[in-house]
Amino acid sequence: PSGYELTIPSRFVLNEAAASATEFGSRLRGYGFTLEETLLAVLADARLPRVGSPFAALAASFPAEAPDARSWPDADRLLLCGTDLGAALGGADADLAALWSRIASCPYQSPDPISLADL
Repeated sequence: PSGYELTIPSRFVLNEAAASATEFGSRLRGYGFTLEETLLAVLADARLPRVGSPFAALAASFPAEAPDARSWPDADRLLLCGTDLGAALGGADADLAALWSRIASCPYQSPDPISLADL
């Protein structure tokens, strides 16, 4: 045999259904957030240094900064001006800012509100 096979208890798998089943996710869905938006917000919430999220270990396993062009300093991102990737990054920035704004305006927040940097 080749390769690896892992058995992971379903309670540790973060997907759209699992994110929506959390208290935070359930409330976001009630406010009209999409499944994808809810998944992103629950993952960002799990990155906060507190006890409670069943996905904290998963979130802690990710690098603090994404190793992609989205996390580059502004000066380096200027190199992408005029490229398809540069245009996509601008759209992604706007999408994340809009999502954060919608989360921040919700009547309910998690015990430690997430910030735009957490998304």
